[in-house]
Amino acid sequence: MTRPKIFLISILVVLIVSGCSKSIKLSRLPPIATQDTAAQANQPANVEPQPALAETDIQPAQINRPVDVEPPQEAAEMDTQPTPQFTLVSAETTAATETDCPTDHFLDVSTYTQGTIQPQLNVTCTSDTVIVESNGIPNFEFVQITPNALQSQSSRWQFPLHPTMADAPTDIPLLGPIAVAVNGLPIYGPNEAPNQDYGDPYLDQILDYCNGHTGPRGDYHFHARPDCLFEDMDGNVSLVIAYAFDGYPILAPYICVDTVCSQTKEVQSSWQRTSDVRNAWEAHEYVAGSGDLDQCNGMVALDGSYRYYATDTFPYFLGCYRGQATVAPGPGGNGPGRDAPTQGNQPAGGGQPGAGPPGQPGQGPDLAAVAAQLGVSEADLRAALGPPPPDLAAAAAQLGVSEANLRAALGPPPGRGGN
Repeated sequence: MTRPKIFLISILVVLIVSGCSKSIKLSRLPPIATQDTAAQANQPANVEPQPALAETDIQPAQINRPVDVEPPQEAAEMDTQPTPQFTLVSAETTAATETDCPTDHFLDVSTYTQGTIQPQLNVTCTSDTVIVESNGIPNFEFVQITPNALQSQSSRWQFPLHPTMADAPTDIPLLGPIAVAVNGLPIYGPNEAPNQDYGDPYLDQILDYCNGHTGPRGDYHFHARPDCLFEDMDGNVSLVIAYAFDGYPILAPYICVDTVCSQTKEVQSSWQRTSDVRNAWEAHEYVAGSGDLDQCNGMVALDGSYRYYATDTFPYFLGCYRGQATVAPGPGGNGPGRDAPTQGNQPAGGGQPGAGPPGQPGQGPDLAAVAAQLGVSEADLRAALGPPPPDLAAAAAQLGVSEANLRAALGPPPGRGGN
């Protein structure tokens, strides 16, 4: 082969090799848009990250910003101002900082139908008063516990929009409503009517699965916390369950243990059961310091506001009013009727319950029918039962029938009609 041919072939080989090398090198480059991501994903564990990657770290305040977009120059100044989408509002103070009409705390009951009746709830405010109007129909399945059938009501509850602390605690009514739940239904105190010796309906197990029952007028009310209304109650430090008639909210029994609410705890009532007597107030005594709450079953929050807590134990909602309560004459309002006797309960510091209004006790059994069913005379039956509350075991022995048959013939006791 001649020298010119060898020279030309050598040049051709060099050009081919150079071109192949260049095409291989280009094929190994990742797309520019994904270069940083690929480098982070595939970087070996023992290789130090490149300094440039530190600039792409996402800061907490940039969580919703695209990674490849530089933050605006004024971002440093914005970080010092409240930013709604990033600011964490302490749940412990949510209820206390509410200054507008608290409609958001009430439930939407319009999606439920009780038989052929739909629950109705309307919440409005004036400059200083919250007004809650309800037809008294539960927004959950009604299970009849008392002899009283559920009836629609025309209730109008009202309480201060801006509650104020009273100079001293005042008694809650012995009978009747003391607060309104966020579904528009009334809350009663922790005791029943006089014909049941002011017993505790929760401990006596005469409440339904939502801790309520119907009264003589077919009015449904709660005596203990209505857990069935909420799916997110456990540990929820901002859940408003009801409003007392002095305007202070009644919350689920949880509080933050620190300012950032890294942990929560369930608060406990300071009322202790000290006797086995039937009267709910006589059976319990407020023991300061034995629980987390004061005698009214409330406490001052971290932000200085006051609120009650719906505890698992007596008095369940309120032991007394800590604020200035609103009284609107009934029926259907939060307070006694104009002609009703003065209501009272055990004074906040202890003592005997006051004389409550007679109310409207539930209808008693038809003693003539009961006597006929048992095969005894009505006169003997009345004599054996004596004045209320009857000693059914003694009455059964006197009549010569079994106690079980006597109880079955009499049906639920009058107190199961609710106060």
